[in-house]
Amino acid sequence: MLIGLALAALSEALRKGWERAIEAERAKDLLYRELRHRTKNDFAMAVSVLNLQARTQIKPEIRQALADAASRLHVLSKAHEQLEPTDERSAVRMCDYLHALCRSLTESMGPEKADVSVECDEAEFPVERAIPVGLIVNELVTNAFKHAFVPERKGAIAVALRARIATRRAIGAPAGGQPRAH
Repeated sequence: MLIGLALAALSEALRKGWERAIEAERAKDLLYRELRHRTKNDFAMAVSVLNLQARTQIKPEIRQALADAASRLHVLSKAHEQLEPTDERSAVRMCDYLHALCRSLTESMGPEKADVSVECDEAEFPVERAIPVGLIVNELVTNAFKHAFVPERKGAIAVALRARIATRRAIGAPAGGQPRAH
């Protein structure tokens, strides 16, 4: 009988502990979603402020520098949006990211200037790699919009990402010999 009471008490304590753990997990998820939402709003606010400042500048080089800063911040915002809240690897789905980035660039630069197509292999990059790729694509597509086309004619911009398996090769040379690949 004593063992039965001890097992019942232990079972009840485990149940209450389990319920507290579930409630703590729910609270953590709610806080995480709220943090993501606020971060998204902060990115949007910062981009808007930079764009407003750019519009009020008289000097074209200052206006362009502010617009470029807003565009780069927008790239970071898009990378942030592509992170899955439940993804423990913090990986960015590159195809989704590049489509979203190019869509927003087309909207901001003017869809009448060029059609942008994105073709990519399904790949996930860590955030540390996705952001630099996004910045490079942002820079190249922006420059294409600005400088690649005759003003009266609509152009076409193609963005492609191919996933390849990287291999390492060492190049060495024996003493006094010709270089050879390993």
